[in-house]
Amino acid sequence: MRTGFLQTRFKARLAATVLTLWLAMAGACAAEDAVQADIADAGEAQGAADVGEPDVFYVDQGHPRSSDGNPGTSPDLPWETIGKANETLTAGQTVVIGAGTYEEEIAPKNSGADGAPITYVARGGDRKPVVRHVILLRKDHVRVIGFEITQNSKEYRHGIEVYNSHHCELLNNYIHHTLGQAIRNNAYYGTSDHNVIRGNVIAWTGYPQGLTGEAKGHNAINLLCNYTLIEYNDISHVQDFVDTNGGFNIIRNNYFHDFKNSDFPDGSGDRAHVDIWQPFGVPGKPSDHNVFECNWTSDNLELNSHFNQIRDETRPRSGEKEFVIRGNVALRMGSYACQFGAIDNVHFYNNTLVDLCVARPDRKSWVTIGFNKEGDNPSVGSYVLNTIFYAVCRAKGGRIIYVGEGCQAELSHNACEKSGGHASCVVTSDINFADYAIDAGRPLTVVTSPAGQGACFAVGEAGFFIDGHTLVLGDLIWVGANAVTRVVRVDHDTNTLTVSPPISWQQGAPVVLAYQDARPDIGAFEFSTDYSYDVTLEPPAVTAPGKLRLTAAVAHPKNVRFVTFYVDNVPVGTDTTEPFTFDWGSARRGVEYHLTATAYSRFASRQPTRSFSATYTHPGE
Repeated sequence: MRTGFLQTRFKARLAATVLTLWLAMAGACAAEDAVQADIADAGEAQGAADVGEPDVFYVDQGHPRSSDGNPGTSPDLPWETIGKANETLTAGQTVVIGAGTYEEEIAPKNSGADGAPITYVARGGDRKPVVRHVILLRKDHVRVIGFEITQNSKEYRHGIEVYNSHHCELLNNYIHHTLGQAIRNNAYYGTSDHNVIRGNVIAWTGYPQGLTGEAKGHNAINLLCNYTLIEYNDISHVQDFVDTNGGFNIIRNNYFHDFKNSDFPDGSGDRAHVDIWQPFGVPGKPSDHNVFECNWTSDNLELNSHFNQIRDETRPRSGEKEFVIRGNVALRMGSYACQFGAIDNVHFYNNTLVDLCVARPDRKSWVTIGFNKEGDNPSVGSYVLNTIFYAVCRAKGGRIIYVGEGCQAELSHNACEKSGGHASCVVTSDINFADYAIDAGRPLTVVTSPAGQGACFAVGEAGFFIDGHTLVLGDLIWVGANAVTRVVRVDHDTNTLTVSPPISWQQGAPVVLAYQDARPDIGAFEFSTDYSYDVTLEPPAVTAPGKLRLTAAVAHPKNVRFVTFYVDNVPVGTDTTEPFTFDWGSARRGVEYHLTATAYSRFASRQPTRSFSATYTHPGE
């Protein structure tokens, strides 16, 4: 690391990012020209706007001159309480909160606005300040960044409550030992939509410190939500890990791990039912078009512990459909992996399932993945392919996949060992987890349009791909021998994809994800000699008065989805391609800044982020 500009202070930690997407969408192939014009205007750029200096306030109860009677606009004359900030902040304003334990809650009186959020952020370089509760009640555009949220009394029920609040961001917090759930809402206030939950560490929910008899256990994240992004979180020692009710949600690149009944001595014991992900719907509000990808899940060890539990049990049926479940690792689950009850159009592909039903090895499950009716409603239109099943059910007589009466699923090109047999298993022995059944899978789909060129074409099954649901960038794909292009719209009704940039195609050409070969490997990973990655922060370059170019050097960039840059814990920009840079325009002479670059893994990982931090004092121009 070069010196002179930087005085380094390294921290390896989970961090968060803001990933803002401007991506064109179109109604159908006929709108191709408009789609391309919008994309040309928006480009592929993404990231938060410059934070600038929009009315920054300070809270520091440990400062000898702190007082709520101060103006609060200087770190030398800060406010004493978060409550003062709650009453004061309006759109575009930020409060920086110093270290310490605050026996109070973050509860903003006002909402922010699009492009001008209200931001609560921990002071850069400090230990996380402790607060007891966060509540966002009918609030929009609020960010909560970098706090420790834990409870030792019954004054507050849950860690963070988000009721009918939209476009909010919960970033890089440590939420643990709460009385109830870590992050939740309920049906009384309606859904909370277009929110981001990223980079948080969540543990020991339902186990408040110092309260006898209350170690009962609770869920980590339980939300009625649409268009919500839950990514790069580390969640352990909880009951259900993520429950979502709603549509167009993306749960990706999280590390879900470690649950045993003994975690919660006052809980329900072996009656506990713990799922990694359980989406659910209600009549008229289905759970549909949800994505669960690139998550690493392990050691959910008890008898009623599962990977995915997705059942449409509502009467009348809510119509749950269109799920993409891909690139995940499930290792050492207590029971079977997945149940899809009356769920249509499940696209379960390129996952790795290893050592399931460990709670009762003498009674290994007969079934690993099951499609069944709920009442008279079957599960239809689904796929299970390119997936590794290793020691997942009984080696003799076990059924790796069960498709019940009236249900329909296409099963193809799976690898199965130390488990029951299945006709879809093309590899049945000597699975080497170093090479992941190279080229033994099948293309996800093929082009069905006649040979042509443009930005819109039909495929056999469009539901394998996502357009990002306005939350993230759409899939990068290969179409035959073409260069990589990006999906910007998926039309499930017509099985068409709209892409940018435009391409040419041949009828019958294979369509796969960009990191795959034309014949994909089986399992969650495409073969590579190295799945590692790392990041360092280069010295900032002064490009103009008050403007800095931030640059991150990334080892093995093909393994990284994006890099986000932070200034004093606030995300200021994101880049998705090398060289990873961002131009920040708010530096002031003589001011010390705490800078961080965080790289985010492209694949499932037990360490989904890596960060590099340093302090920088701007010398001026």
